[in-house]
Amino acid sequence: MPTMTPLAASVTSPNSIALSSASLEIHLDRTQLGRFSNLVKITPKEMETLDIKWSITHGPSVTTFESEEPLPARVGVLIESNDKVLVATPRRIPLEGLTNFRDFGGYKGIRRDLRWGLHYRSENLSSLTSSQWGLLREMGITRVIDLRNPLEKELQPTTLEEGSELELFEIEINGRIKGYDDGLLAVTKREITQITEDDMVHMYLDIVENHLDDLALAVSLVESNSTGATLVHCTAGKDRTGLVAALIQIRAGVPMLGIQEDYLLSNLYRTPYRLRQLKPFFEQHQIAPLSVKPFLSAPWKAMKSALEELDRSHPQLLNPTKAEDCTL
Repeated sequence: MPTMTPLAASVTSPNSIALSSASLEIHLDRTQLGRFSNLVKITPKEMETLDIKWSITHGPSVTTFESEEPLPARVGVLIESNDKVLVATPRRIPLEGLTNFRDFGGYKGIRRDLRWGLHYRSENLSSLTSSQWGLLREMGITRVIDLRNPLEKELQPTTLEEGSELELFEIEINGRIKGYDDGLLAVTKREITQITEDDMVHMYLDIVENHLDDLALAVSLVESNSTGATLVHCTAGKDRTGLVAALIQIRAGVPMLGIQEDYLLSNLYRTPYRLRQLKPFFEQHQIAPLSVKPFLSAPWKAMKSALEELDRSHPQLLNPTKAEDCTL
């Protein structure tokens, strides 16, 4: 089988995808090519374009593919040269209204590879339109796992289309900050003055202690889906969702550095947007953004503490068979 060489990809506009040689692990085998709505295949002698017309611009370190029409939700680029296969696809899926919708597969693991196009994560789905739900179906998503509590679902409900065949599983996991269900509300009421990284550590440990069975159920529902892809989400798609994604990755034997890099993507995709979005709220309630930034971020210290606790108290959930590369 040809070797897989990683490429990084990003969507730079609705009509273009840029490739660079950044060290992001991306793995795709030929059986998965159909999972992408459109595919550009490049060989040393020719370019074969499937379903879409492209122009190509070569820069010093980035090659940009520009299309004549807006890109679909998933697009892949396959480059074949001799015995090597170069594959690139954006990890983040750019859907309007969603900042943190991304594929957390595409990683090579010691026990098994997490394939592209089967493992998705996101913030809440309350903003999805009918056409966007259609895109999710086209991407092969057959199962949605909602990790929010009843109040969160009431405030931002998920509304499936009538007759939808998507399976929706609701698993209530609460992330409490200093005993409060809503950390920002507690700051607004001056019940607490700030939310620190250590507060986030305690929140993650609280989730592990009080929702172990819920986390295990979510992992089982993802790993047992034989009908298609699964989308896991909570409100922001970074903490509870991040725990489930990390558990699935570590159980597959993905190296810890890859798990860390994947988790921290929420700080790139979600945190800056939320800080901008909440600026009027901060000004209205005289809240210093830095005093609550850890709450709006994905702090690796919190995730690492939670995984270490699970490794100590419930190693069978983290590592069905221990692997040295997954040592925390």
